[in-house]
Amino acid sequence: MTPTLWLPIKYRDFYDFPRMFVVQNLGATFLFDCPFDEAADDFSRNYVVYRLASESGGGIDASKDWSHLPASGVRVGTVRVMDVRFDEIRREYVDGHVLDQIR
Repeated sequence: MTPTLWLPIKYRDFYDFPRMFVVQNLGATFLFDCPFDEAADDFSRNYVVYRLASESGGGIDASKDWSHLPASGVRVGTVRVMDVRFDEIRREYVDGHVLDQIR
């Protein structure tokens, strides 16, 4: 089994776990967005993953509105919510191997 690669996250919108978070790895910044589906009256079962401009990752303020971030990135795929592993409190780290699962 591959050892866990904990990467720090910044998150916005938390309902059981981060519904939108940013993670940086190897100079790339990724936004994971789990939007609320009005028709289903529930959150999506998938994160939509966007690659952001690298310089934006460090400057993202968790206290500000992030609704514009998906439009500023390039969609690179999706990941099932259930396949994302967070740290014990689900607010500081994500298992970086999730980046290998983007499809």
